[in-house]
Amino acid sequence: MLLKNDNLRKTIASHGQKRTLTEYSYKERMKELANFITICTQTYNFIYDFQDAIKGSYFLLKPGGTLLATVACMSPISKYDADRWGDFWRFTPQSAQKAMEGSFIKENILIEPLGNSAAAALFMKGYALEEIIKEVELDKNDEIYPLIIGIKATK
Repeated sequence: MLLKNDNLRKTIASHGQKRTLTEYSYKERMKELANFITICTQTYNFIYDFQDAIKGSYFLLKPGGTLLATVACMSPISKYDADRWGDFWRFTPQSAQKAMEGSFIKENILIEPLGNSAAAALFMKGYALEEIIKEVELDKNDEIYPLIIGIKATK
C-alpha cells in the first residue's frame, strides 16, 4: 500500500527521507515509528478480528518493546459501542493467554486477572465507588472473579 497523503509527504521530507513517495510504503513508515511501549486498554473486546489487532500491536513494537493491555472479562454489553462498531468479546485469563500467543512468545506474556466478587457485583449493578456506603474489600484480586485481565507482553 503506497501513501499519497500531502501531510505524510511533509513528514517524510522533514525526517530527511530522500526517496519518492511512491517508493515509500506504509510498513516502512510504521517500522520507523515503532514503540518501546504500546498501551491498549479495553479495546480488543470491540474488534471482531481481535487476533489481527493483537498482531498490529506486536508490529508497532520495537524489538524488546512491551504491550500493556487490558481486556474485559466480566462486564455488561456496551450499548453505545455495540450500536456503532460492535461489542464482541469477553476474555478469561486462559483465552487472553492463547490470544497473545498468536503473536508473542509464551514466555514473554504475563496475564493478571484483576477484580473480585464484591467488585464484580457492584460493577454489574452499575455502582460508582462514591455510592458504596459500607466498607467493601475491592483491593484484593480473586482469580475466580476477574473483572478485567491485565496483559504484559514483550516482543
